[in-house]
Amino acid sequence: MKIIKLFMIFSVLFLFIAVPIANAGPSEPDVYYGMLSKLQLDPPYLFLSTVEGLKKFIWVVDETLFIGADDQEMTPRQFAQAYQGESVEVTAEGSKVKFVKRVFF
Repeated sequence: MKIIKLFMIFSVLFLFIAVPIANAGPSEPDVYYGMLSKLQLDPPYLFLSTVEGLKKFIWVVDETLFIGADDQEMTPRQFAQAYQGESVEVTAEGSKVKFVKRVFF
């Protein structure tokens, strides 16, 4: 009887400790499509118009990549001037942008 109780206690502990740790791995980045409403330089925010409404993201200087239509890397200022109001793809982890790329729908 004591062995069964001990087994049940270890089973419950396993479910509450080991399973959440196994699922806590790195999350997949989210990809959003929409129109580049505004690329703000200071503070660094990106505003994307989507079918769900306006989304606000944080981009990081020297970390976020801006890729133009010809797959060339651009500065944030160049990207904003060239693609304001155009369709883009935003790859983000949480609210932090990793990549912004010009796409055609």
